[in-house]
Amino acid sequence: MKRVWLFAVFFGLGPSPGLAQITADLINDPPDPENVLTHSMGYHRKSYSPLEQINTSNIDRLVPIWNASLMNDFGELAAPVVHDGVMYVINGQCTFAIDIETGRQIWRTPVELEPETRRAPYTRGAPTIHEGKLFRVTIDNHLLALDMETGEELWNQKFANSSEGYYATGAPVLANDVLISGMAGGESTTRGFLDGWDPETGTKLWRRYTIPAPGGAGVRDVAGGRRGVEIRGRANVALWVIRSGARPRLLGHRQRGAIRSDTPRRAG
Repeated sequence: MKRVWLFAVFFGLGPSPGLAQITADLINDPPDPENVLTHSMGYHRKSYSPLEQINTSNIDRLVPIWNASLMNDFGELAAPVVHDGVMYVINGQCTFAIDIETGRQIWRTPVELEPETRRAPYTRGAPTIHEGKLFRVTIDNHLLALDMETGEELWNQKFANSSEGYYATGAPVLANDVLISGMAGGESTTRGFLDGWDPETGTKLWRRYTIPAPGGAGVRDVAGGRRGVEIRGRANVALWVIRSGARPRLLGHRQRGAIRSDTPRRAG
């Protein structure tokens, strides 16, 4: 079983889908190659597999046993997750459930982008699974919940406007039963934020900005005596989770946007 799963990961992208694990199982994602529930094999993000059956002495003898088309011309940047013999795969075009034993497609749900979308559709990270639901973002700033058994869309929330420079590629994360999503667009001088959502209903619980608003506390004019102007540089945010005891701890990394010479900067 382990051998088959590894070949599928290397060369392709699993039985009737089962319900995803509860939050505690996601946090304590065990080093079990038959169930990879989170991106990088755990919230610690080590991307380490304990498998010993395949090693430096035999890796050159690996051969493909099946392959599956992901129907995507833009390249694959996202990692899959595996639960109960099913591999869940996302890209900018579709979301898939695939039988890891045979490569058979169990279901496929196309991504429906807004007609005015101009960016190439791609995504990173991995699907986020929780209690029978699969969560993902789309390039046009939508957060989706799909039924893991059927691929049916359960809810769809738009959280930003592309016309303002926002887009979305990073996977959401689940912490303390709250689904947390970020955004992209720092190079477009957008204002970074994180959103918290109820994973069951899609209700937005909160929004946390990563940089003050124009004229807000913590903002000052550029040094050198230039006249103050409205802030045009913003901070993007890359989101990840690390383990801290029994609970995940949320961290963010700000990526400054295209700061112009006459743009006030955040006070240091």
